[in-house]
Amino acid sequence: MNKMNKTTQILGLTTAVLAANSAFAHPDFNTDLKADLDPIWGYATLYKNADNSVIQKLAFTGRLQGDYYTTENKEGINGDGISDTDSDTTWRRARVGFKATMFNDFTVHSEAALNLENPEPLYGALTDSYIAWHPTDDWKLKVGKQSAGFTLDGATSSKKLTRIERSLIGDNIWFKAEYFTGVTLSGGQDNWQWKGGVFSTTAAKEFDNAFDTSYFTLASVGYDFAEAFDSDKALLRLDYVYQDEPDTEDYSDYTIGTAKHENVISLSFQYDNGPKHIHTDLAYAEQFDGNDIYALQIMPFYDLNDTFQIATSYTHIESDKAVLSVTKYAKNTATGKTESADEFYLGLNTYLYGHKLKWQNGFSYTLTDDDKYEGLTFTSGIRISW
Repeated sequence: MNKMNKTTQILGLTTAVLAANSAFAHPDFNTDLKADLDPIWGYATLYKNADNSVIQKLAFTGRLQGDYYTTENKEGINGDGISDTDSDTTWRRARVGFKATMFNDFTVHSEAALNLENPEPLYGALTDSYIAWHPTDDWKLKVGKQSAGFTLDGATSSKKLTRIERSLIGDNIWFKAEYFTGVTLSGGQDNWQWKGGVFSTTAAKEFDNAFDTSYFTLASVGYDFAEAFDSDKALLRLDYVYQDEPDTEDYSDYTIGTAKHENVISLSFQYDNGPKHIHTDLAYAEQFDGNDIYALQIMPFYDLNDTFQIATSYTHIESDKAVLSVTKYAKNTATGKTESADEFYLGLNTYLYGHKLKWQNGFSYTLTDDDKYEGLTFTSGIRISW
């Protein structure tokens, strides 16, 4: 049986499973549940007083994300054609911190990642840890550790992902360390939005050794064509990253947190109109050695109601050299790097309290052109944020 026939059968099966689940989706209990959960999430606001001239708000912030996954590589871990499988439960992310609004125009935010899987030590590293100045609604200056968001998935917080995990673009083109010490200036006016920044490539736990290795710059500009499309949103955004090549080849944890890309370009489009959505990303990366990486992601999704959402996506990525990885859990049974890969995703999202409390289930079928990986991964995850 060829790979395309297998793909069709697997997608047909997962469609049938999700259709059966969605048959129970139409009774929308989200409104009543939201009223019950509002007071619970309200406890995260520790202090709020708009008349206080020093501190207007202080809130406890964070996220907790747990997954169950099972994955199978039909090519076998040794490429021998004997299926290899892996499954487990894991704490995907755990972060806690605080966020304060001060002197009306400033925000102080700091969070730490926790190692719940191996809690010795429990503390992992600072993630968001910055001071922001926003004297008007039109622009904001942010200094400190912050997310370097580019590409469709990379610019989306893990709290608000439509897929349960980022796509092949997120794994291969975006900088997965995510949080870097830097300075950004962002804003928007009318239908325009923009952002520019300079970041250290050092992925330190705190702020030590910032800019000791190298730097990268990020520029992003977008325009919302919602009026022209008569839609809720029709944002076309262009992201560009330039990275100065580090002097060291040490890309280990907390040394250099970027990928080996000199230039990255992403053209994304986000169309939202009522329950109908389609988000796309056309991405390119040029590596320091001249290797080129091209990728395309198409992600249509549909809201059955305020609680249930069907999510799909297709991603293709290819490179001149075998430098590409499959996605997070599929890597556990992959046999190495590849020159190209295709991923088909189908999932059901259950929003119990918007993005702050949701249950996501997704099937992804991935195949490579060199028999490094061909298999199906199922992931079920709880996402909580406050």
